[in-house]
Amino acid sequence: MRTVVKLAFKALLESSLPRRCRFLGHAHGASSRPPSASAEQHLSERRAFARQKTRWDAVLYVHGRFQNILIHNISCSGMKLKNAFGLVPGDVVSVELLSHRTFEGTVMWSVAPYTGVEFTEFLAEDDPIFTGNRWPS
Repeated sequence: MRTVVKLAFKALLESSLPRRCRFLGHAHGASSRPPSASAEQHLSERRAFARQKTRWDAVLYVHGRFQNILIHNISCSGMKLKNAFGLVPGDVVSVELLSHRTFEGTVMWSVAPYTGVEFTEFLAEDDPIFTGNRWPS
């Protein structure tokens, strides 16, 4: 019975979320398993912009509060955050680097401890952030 309820709940979540809010077929909170290597490869083939791996500390602002988070990767279209909790697809967030550079965006998916954010305004491909320059000129 428990499996039937879980499957029904998952189907309800997936049908009520827009397709772009799903991550590899998992709706928000539907699975705690990380995507497999083949799933990650499939996703990277669909991406329009390459991801740059990072390990940057930052501050996330949402709903009038803030959280210390880690930027796991970044691209022209968005970023993957680690340790940002209590977020759901559609939340509008602001992420500030320690250099005080700020990025605005919308939560697209969230599976603890990771969250995907799409930027409100995409970054240029030659943005200094991609050369490792996080500090404003």
